Amino acid sequence: QAGRVSVFTMKYVRGVSLAETLESGRALPTDEVERLLLQVGDALDHAHRHGVVHRDLKPDNIMTDAQAGYVVMDFGIAKSVGGEQLTQTGGSIGTPKYMSPEQGQGLEVDGRSDYYSLGVVAYHALTGRPPFERNDPLSTLYAHVHDPVPHPDLDSDEGRRLWGAIRLLLSKGPDDRPPDAASRR
Repeated sequence: QAGRVSVFTMKYVRGVSLAETLESGRALPTDEVERLLLQVGDALDHAHRHGVVHRDLKPDNIMTDAQAGYVVMDFGIAKSVGGEQLTQTGGSIGTPKYMSPEQGQGLEVDGRSDYYSLGVVAYHALTGRPPFERNDPLSTLYAHVHDPVPHPDLDSDEGRRLWGAIRLLLSKGPDDRPPDAASRR
């Protein structure tokens, strides 16, 4: 923080976004989905411990490379836990396809909202598609708030084990989600 202005700095990451990796519609190997959950969860824990909620976690905002692993990027609509907006939103409040139910309803969010979004990203990585993909943003938000998460057809014990962790992250109520990444392990 410089005076009353909060400043983010990030190193340059050579690599590709997770969105580019998932473009094919194929699922990632289960060990890679587990690595994604652990590394992004740890990054979110770090941000949350410093009072920052990302509010727009999605595959486009996760970079990967051989040296850095998974790196969370673009805190463009982040908020401090105290409610102070840290960055300019440009009128956007997030990406409906990856948004938590409480964020989609315009309610206050905390780190558990980011964990819901991580669950959506992990579901996408595990199955090759997001759990809710409707024709328009409002229908997608409605599904996040009201529809049960589709149970993926998984053919391995490891995939089913990961689904158990992802399902917990995708709980509709924030109180039903883990409070941090460490409690998922």
